[in-house]
Amino acid sequence: MKKTLNLMEYLLKNGCPRFAIDFREEIFRIRMLTEFTHKENGDDKSASIVDVSVRLNEMLENEDFLNEERRKADVLRLKLKSK
Repeated sequence: MKKTLNLMEYLLKNGCPRFAIDFREEIFRIRMLTEFTHKENGDDKSASIVDVSVRLNEMLENEDFLNEERRKADVLRLKLKSK
């Protein structure tokens, strides 16, 4: 599940803007994951899933935040490309 969320985050930041439109149609699924819990041997294993789902939810609900994250991804991509 975490790999899927990471892929969604990457696509939102680096893919075409259409991804945001498609993901917004399924935002209720991402919202559910912000309250996800999974304990294994008494340890909470859900923190990383919750963190990514909270970021995804924030990007999908706040267009300015999404645009800022896309801008940061562009700057990083150009910086890595020039090396």
